[in-house]
Formats: sequence, C-alpha cells, structure tokens
Amino acid sequence: MARTPEQIVESAKSKYSLCPNNAALKDVKKNERLAVVGLPCHVHGVRKIQLYRELSTIADNIVLVLGIFCGTNSSYRVTDTKLLSKLHL
Repeated sequence: MARTPEQIVESAKSKYSLCPNNAALKDVKKNERLAVVGLPCHVHGVRKIQLYRELSTIADNIVLVLGIFCGTNSSYRVTDTKLLSKLHL
C-alpha cells in the first residue's frame, strides 16, 4: 500500500504474480481515502466490497478504482491442456 507520492512512484510498473492484493485493504485506516489499482480479479473484489457496503468498513473509503489489463493469465483449460501434454497424458 502506497501512502505518499514517493511510494506511488516506487511501486510503479506491473508486477504480475498470484497474490491476494486485496488483503492489503485490511490496513486501511478510518477516514483514509483510497484509490485501488489492480487487475480485473482485484477490481472485481473491490466492486463487491462497494456493492455490499453495509458489510464493509472500508467501502466508503474507496474513491477511485483503476483496472489494468491482465495479459498473462491463462484459462484453466489452457493450463490443464499444457499440463497434460507435458505429462504425456
């Protein structure tokens, strides 16, 4: 989570990896304005937080959501096919 302009610049550039980025939302402070930048799967989770705002303590903190493209995520079928091919099954 970046809280200063310097931290934002430092965290620039895409870093594709499987990780629960939305887990960082638990560190949001009360009344802290929040801009979320994430892959489609992260944005989907944030939008659910906003949709069910009565169940969330941070929904009102989110003032901006930016989605970026996910170019390296393959579908399950592609992964399954590649894996079976590699295993000669």
